[in-house]
Amino acid sequence: MSKHLERRVQKQLKQAQEQKRKNRLPWIFGAVLVVIAVIVAASFLSDSFDNTKAATTNLYSKEITLPQLAEKVSAKDDFYAYYYQPSCEHCKIVSPFLIPLAEKMNKTMFPVNIEGKHDAWTQYAIQGTPTLIHFKDGKEVERIDGQRDPSVYSEFFANPK
Repeated sequence: MSKHLERRVQKQLKQAQEQKRKNRLPWIFGAVLVVIAVIVAASFLSDSFDNTKAATTNLYSKEITLPQLAEKVSAKDDFYAYYYQPSCEHCKIVSPFLIPLAEKMNKTMFPVNIEGKHDAWTQYAIQGTPTLIHFKDGKEVERIDGQRDPSVYSEFFANPK
């Protein structure tokens, strides 16, 4: 009888171990699904960030430096200078529609990053960003300070002084 009891106990132990293994499977499967979801999400966010960064980089592809701006003013070129700062929340809203608008309306416009460039603020009397200035014959003709409705910029480009 003890052999019979011993076999029965071993059988029950084996069944208990089997049941433990079966109980772990859903947890392992769930963990694997979570890891896959995290990888997919990270990949998506990474691609989204890269696309945003590329779009921003392309947006400012015509950016000029302050010395280049001074040369254009001295040459008495007819152009628009768009003063912005990468950290400016208003510029982040205005830039994506203003820069393409200038291109669409065939206006020569150059973005000028003035973040941390205090001399530029003084030299061009910039009170805040974004600021759009129209230069003609070496002088400022008109300007728009601050964030405005897209229609204001369209009107500004359509009817220059």
